Amino acid sequence: MANKSNYYPRTLRLQSREVQMYAEADYSEGTTTYMWIMSKIQELAQSIVDEEKSRLAASISDSPKHLN
Repeated sequence: MANKSNYYPRTLRLQSREVQMYAEADYSEGTTTYMWIMSKIQELAQSIVDEEKSRLAASISDSPKHLN
């Protein structure tokens, strides 16, 4: 019989929502794990793009009014 104390840390992580995805370690294209990782990569990439666009927009000043 497995020692129940071995499950305690995993239970705590699940309860504290540190574990974001629980799936088998098969990273082949089309698997749940693959799709989850790709989704997280796309989210991260989009947040980087959004942050850089915001930074760029904040650094660009308006054109002089007499040129409009």
